[in-house]
Amino acid sequence: MLGGGGFSPGEILSSISKAVEYDKDNVIFAYYKANICFLNAYASQENTNDYVNQSCEAFRKVLELNPDYKEAILSMVEIYGLLPVEMGGDRTVAKKYAASLKELDKYFFAKANSVLLDEDSDIIAYWENVLEDDPKNVKVNEELGKTYFLNGEIEKGTKYMQIAMSLDPEYNLPQLNIARAHVMIVMQNKG
Repeated sequence: MLGGGGFSPGEILSSISKAVEYDKDNVIFAYYKANICFLNAYASQENTNDYVNQSCEAFRKVLELNPDYKEAILSMVEIYGLLPVEMGGDRTVAKKYAASLKELDKYFFAKANSVLLDEDSDIIAYWENVLEDDPKNVKVNEELGKTYFLNGEIEKGTKYMQIAMSLDPEYNLPQLNIARAHVMIVMQNKG
């Protein structure tokens, strides 16, 4: 919607807010609204804390409708776990949300905990350990592949993307991630 169609995040928020108003129990509408609220927070240069608070409130509404909505819980972990305190971050709150994923989904629990790792942690070793416990998990293989890509290790990253695709041939995102990694290398070499 932002790809040249003339819609701003504020206009999109207005539209989805109306949809949520008319269908208050629709968790998908609520989740989309929460994401647009976060997009506003991310893009804002003023009143960022207000937008962050609106985002958190919108994600809480999603969790009122469906307490097991893993994506919304992970978003709360990311907001509270990655933002500095002065912008609304609170690692204690993030850890509580992360803990709630433990019984819901192995991948989402691991992803939430990866967000909470210290900056000097070895993220590759983290995902390798997660993979050791769950080697057939498509998303874990993909995550390890992305981590290798971000570390500049394209061949290793590609290996785990290919494993993810072999585990679920219908899942195409790993192929897109391989392409993105190669584009990233080309762009880095041009600069």
